[in-house]
Amino acid sequence: MTETGQNVTPAMLIFQTTIVRNKRCLLAYHKHRMDRLRDMYWTAGGALPHILSNQDIRSKLSPHEVDFLRQYSTSVMDYRAGFSNELDITASITHPPKDLHVLVHVIRDCGVIQTELGTIDFQKGQRFMVRRADIEHLIVQGYLEEV
Repeated sequence: MTETGQNVTPAMLIFQTTIVRNKRCLLAYHKHRMDRLRDMYWTAGGALPHILSNQDIRSKLSPHEVDFLRQYSTSVMDYRAGFSNELDITASITHPPKDLHVLVHVIRDCGVIQTELGTIDFQKGQRFMVRRADIEHLIVQGYLEEV
């Protein structure tokens, strides 16, 4: 081999190693972002409009990440549709309920909500005693607060 041929081989090895390292770093960053989006989705109780309506969060997301969230939400809803009568997979499990009914304080207007027992108009400042299962998603989204 010539002298230039011997110098090319180590240089190519260094470039290849650098490329592989950069690829690993980018894939790790991408996975971290996707994990954060999934965590945000579950923290909001599966309420995609609640996440996307927050301008602070929305400004930090790329269009591809918004598409990912929409597709992820669609997948979860499709999966959930098969057994939604028995179990709500979007409900919080960090604090198991002690009672079937809960006293809540309305923090933000959320309009008229249809429950099994009828409709309730949640207006800011009001308090209600309602079934936890009917309003759990509103507590998670920040519209209501447990008293």
